[in-house]
Amino acid sequence: MNWQCVWSDCWEPEIVTPGVETVATVILVASTVLVLVLVLAVVSLRALSAVKGVVTSRRTAAARAVIFAVIDGDPPRAPRGPVRRAAVAATAVRLSTKLRGADRAALARWLTDEGFRHRATVMMHATFAISRARGARLFVACLADRETGPLLDLLHDRDVRVRAVAARALGECGISSAVPFLVRAAASHENPLPVSAAAMAIVHTAPRSARGLGMAWGSGDPAVASMAADVAGYLHLTDARERLERLLNSGEPEVVASAARALARLGDPRSAAAISTRLVDGDLPAQVRNGLHVAFADLHHVRFES
Repeated sequence: MNWQCVWSDCWEPEIVTPGVETVATVILVASTVLVLVLVLAVVSLRALSAVKGVVTSRRTAAARAVIFAVIDGDPPRAPRGPVRRAAVAATAVRLSTKLRGADRAALARWLTDEGFRHRATVMMHATFAISRARGARLFVACLADRETGPLLDLLHDRDVRVRAVAARALGECGISSAVPFLVRAAASHENPLPVSAAAMAIVHTAPRSARGLGMAWGSGDPAVASMAADVAGYLHLTDARERLERLLNSGEPEVVASAARALARLGDPRSAAAISTRLVDGDLPAQVRNGLHVAFADLHHVRFES
């Protein structure tokens, strides 16, 4: 008898491999558990979102009630707690843009008396850009005088979004004395204000004279000079005519095109001679030349057919 074979047969380990059905069952159970977890997560997130929405709506309603009481001449004390005060601040920022005259002044005084203006000033020096931007918006809501110094400082903020918010806030103030600062910020080489933001803010301040645009008329940046021409034309600043006619001699096509459009808006026939003289130049791009022809025709009250 071969004892070696017997002992080998007895001690050889048996390897059991799971069947296909067992593996499929495990995968099915795991997939079911995963789906259930995902469904529960989605339901929980929706429930939390709904609860948050209800809470936010109630806080906003309470804040609106406080602000309307201020406007109606029966100002209450500001609510306590950072969350409720934040709701009042956010609601005041939204509503202040829709208020005019005595109502806006009353709200601004109340916000200042209740410490919101001081809070806005602190926020405008915060580390995070979003806090500085929110501070600028709140500062405008609290503004009952012409003290725009903190907003002017933000025109040179290191974050371009904050600079744009500060420009928009200055536009909402409607103080034309801010125009030279907006122009200077747009022409800055270190932290330039977007020209489009400067233009919109200047339009909202509505200066009555082209002199307010100051250094923009002689700026070496074609975007800034074009902005001055566009704003003058849009606001119909008639005293800008001679400055616009000088811009027709610019070597920058976009400046020439903006000046031509602005002169057409002003509608002074005396500018036709300057446009006619500029048309003698044969090096102008076709689109700019076409714009000059259109402006010349508009000044003569005829329609130009290209």
